[in-house]
Amino acid sequence: MKCAIMISFVLTILLFETNKTLAKDPTDRWIELDLYWFDQDNKKESAVKFWERYHTLLSDVSGWKGVIINIGWSMDFLLEWDGDVKKDLKLPKGLKTYPFFKDLAQLSGSSEERYRLNKERFKNADEPAIVDYGRWTYRDIRELVLQIRKVGKEKYGMADLRIGTYVLGFKEIYGGETMSFYGKHPNMFRDNVCYDGYSFPDFESFLSADKNSYASFPKGIPEGTPFNTFFALQWGSLSKVLGLDVIVFRDSFLGVGVYDRNGPYGKKAPAEPEKVARWSEATADLVKQTKLANPKALVIGYSSAASAVSDWRVNCFDLEAIAKEGYLDAWIDQTWAGAWNEVAQRPPPYFWNAPTLGWSYQLANILVHAAVLAETKVRHYILVGIYDSWESWDVINTAPESLRWSIWAYSHAAVKMPDSLKMPQGAYISWCNKGKELLSEKNVQFLRKNINEAFADAQQVKEVFGPTLVYNRSAMQWQSENKPDQNIREWIDEQAGTLSKWHIPILSITRSEYTAKVKSDMFIYQTPVHLPENEKQTILNQIKSGQPIMIIGSPVGGLDPEIAAMVGVSTQARAVDDIEYVGSINGRTSGLYKDLPNTFPLFQPYSRNEASPECEIVYSVRNSPCLIFNRSAGKQALFWDAPELSVNIPFKQATGKQILFGDETFRFDAMPGGSDFGRSTDQILGSPTSFVLAARHINDLMKKNGKLNVAYIDQYNPLHISAWQLRNGEFRILTAAIEEGINHGPDQTRTLELNIPEEWVDREVIIWENLWGINRYSTNSRKLFARLEQSESRLYRFVMNNQ
Repeated sequence: MKCAIMISFVLTILLFETNKTLAKDPTDRWIELDLYWFDQDNKKESAVKFWERYHTLLSDVSGWKGVIINIGWSMDFLLEWDGDVKKDLKLPKGLKTYPFFKDLAQLSGSSEERYRLNKERFKNADEPAIVDYGRWTYRDIRELVLQIRKVGKEKYGMADLRIGTYVLGFKEIYGGETMSFYGKHPNMFRDNVCYDGYSFPDFESFLSADKNSYASFPKGIPEGTPFNTFFALQWGSLSKVLGLDVIVFRDSFLGVGVYDRNGPYGKKAPAEPEKVARWSEATADLVKQTKLANPKALVIGYSSAASAVSDWRVNCFDLEAIAKEGYLDAWIDQTWAGAWNEVAQRPPPYFWNAPTLGWSYQLANILVHAAVLAETKVRHYILVGIYDSWESWDVINTAPESLRWSIWAYSHAAVKMPDSLKMPQGAYISWCNKGKELLSEKNVQFLRKNINEAFADAQQVKEVFGPTLVYNRSAMQWQSENKPDQNIREWIDEQAGTLSKWHIPILSITRSEYTAKVKSDMFIYQTPVHLPENEKQTILNQIKSGQPIMIIGSPVGGLDPEIAAMVGVSTQARAVDDIEYVGSINGRTSGLYKDLPNTFPLFQPYSRNEASPECEIVYSVRNSPCLIFNRSAGKQALFWDAPELSVNIPFKQATGKQILFGDETFRFDAMPGGSDFGRSTDQILGSPTSFVLAARHINDLMKKNGKLNVAYIDQYNPLHISAWQLRNGEFRILTAAIEEGINHGPDQTRTLELNIPEEWVDREVIIWENLWGINRYSTNSRKLFARLEQSESRLYRFVMNNQ
């Protein structure tokens, strides 16, 4: 009998594993690599070698899938196309890679120690390589596309492959030649007013008369031809002839200001609403004309990597309106978080990288874009940034557990819709070559396993726990149509991306029009102003009823008067012109103020605020309450006039020109996204204290309401937490020690004491299991204790003692 039971059990397991293998992932997947990896003289052999290594990444997918090839970065291959496949592509010469380092490990120790180690790392790195693309004809590209498609279909059964390319909105890159088409039509670019030497395509521009022959204009370009029209017609012709069926608008296209909050008019939108409207219309026109030029080809957008809110509010284009027009097929959030978060990945003087584009901020950007796209048919993708074909950073080999965390966290970024949860619909994997090398088979299987399992798990999620962000389109629209240059502290993605560093489990978002129909442990509202009456009443009712709530916005223009009165904040200020730099908790040292300095630096856009007598002032700046808590009449309402990040302060307000670290002195004022305050996370925040105070009060509300919470938040112990429940009732806890630039000491381990809600479990004895390790232990309390090493990530599930 026992033998029969055992045989039955084994057969069941084998059947389960077989079904897992045969099951297709319904999401989309794309892989990206550079043309320079392929052998021009042996295209078929290159295609065979490529697919031998990468076929498993795409063969599991039943949604859209394909390969995106970088054809020399420059737009010249498209804009200079004259219809003759025998002609050479105009590929730039002189492009140079970063020095690739050889020690594929994460550096440990204090910040000072790792800074020195980084210098040693790059002393021993390879010399920068000059990339020579050689002479590729358009016929060569067509043949390569054919071979990639043919081998994928015939050898691996992928009959529905799509092969595409992308365009970059830069005149030159990596020290290479300036694009030749720009020499003939310099007015197709507009200078970026933030950074000298940077420019971007001008979608409102008109081309000059040009007698050269082009595929779309064989007799030359007539004077006054719109750039958008010429671009689209060139793409339509080129894509049909070469067999390309995808175009990605990469950096500096849909969002011409990249990597920080800047746009076509600088660090903020212009004062004239009509300028914002014209730029948005021009961007939409480019997407529409490109799609109509070849309706069978997909048109995919690509984020700026910086604040998703800034798309409309600074980059001056309305992504939601463009998406609803129906010509944009998909959207990639360029979540190269590891490339920007991990330190010691780029040659000196770079060390701190770009923290505001790091792991937690990209999760918040995904959430906001998910809300923006929630009511559209545009497919939303995360980018799995593994290493780079051109730059030195290498996350998959130096910080693989951080990368694993990002795959799982980003794939579970949920929009709470009135009747369901909406998750990202696919992954874009980049890069898939570094020089002439491909990913190792081990790394390919690491990606395959985690992407497959993460997206499969996300499709089974029943509930996401923790605070839910609330995106307010009405406010963003009103500002863009009336006062586009006014900052009302609407940057909920940057605010949430910072809060989540300190144990606040933010993994969901909704829209203000949904909040009456969705549930959350706590809503965090973005600038509740200019709302329809029913949405405003929902918020007022939530506050009155004692539901835990946080409202973020400036009392100057970012807060509805009735809501302001209800939470207990007011101001007589009519504008915010100055930045103040010192906050204070007014001498308190116990409870939620324990182990925090009485005064602390920050970057506070200043208005003189007043708090109602019944409110607790958590901290103030120059006698102006910035974070207040109203618990009167059963309320549980936090209001936060949130500080800025230093990188967003207009440069004219920063003073000084040099930052000193160790024995190196170097300038930051010329670096993209730089400021004069420093590059580590704590320098960009001013200090962690204002954000830790906000996080502690959110956590305290969660605790008092029986929700998921931690025992204590130490400002030098940043740790990420996310939590969700599957439809089968199983709970998941995702945690990771991935923050840099906050604790500068040699000990980079992080500790967690997580309190599990009683509503989750009906008994106290719980068995915890780390699904990514061998840790399994039982506890007689509703707590999860963990100690994580630098860059470690864990995925826990818990079962009852009788399971």
